[in-house]
Amino acid sequence: MKQKTMEISKIAAESGISFEIIFVGRSNVGKSSLVNALLRDEVRVVADSPHTTRDAAAFKLNVQQRSCTVIDTAGVRAHGKTANRIEAMSLHATYEALEKADVALLIWDANEPLGLVEKTLAGEVAKKGKGLILIANQWDRTKNKNTRSTVALERVVQGD
Repeated sequence: MKQKTMEISKIAAESGISFEIIFVGRSNVGKSSLVNALLRDEVRVVADSPHTTRDAAAFKLNVQQRSCTVIDTAGVRAHGKTANRIEAMSLHATYEALEKADVALLIWDANEPLGLVEKTLAGEVAKKGKGLILIANQWDRTKNKNTRSTVALERVVQGD
């Protein structure tokens, strides 16, 4: 498998193929923090209050001689729970950006169970035929890693 991955990477690099990845998830799960870390720059405002990010913003990144676009999006709430018009427009921008992306990174707070928002987003990603990577973020804040959180994470990984 490693050989095939290296061959695909080599072909992509030689052909100049570019790709787009989008960060999606609920509010305050760390999407913008992860984008900042990936870009090694504080390009996105990060705050403890929800809905700090209200737009979908794209940033260019070069990875092994390939161009990559990283898209940070606003947090998503359960369907029908949008608080105002600005939040509804943010949600629309997220789904519009998902259309352009090749791979979605679905970020979720490892301290919370996967819920309707994550299932809905994963369904949208699948419906659009995009790749999906599920990222359990904020694991470092989990108080007891030997109980519910670990069991829940293992179930997700195993597909239960």
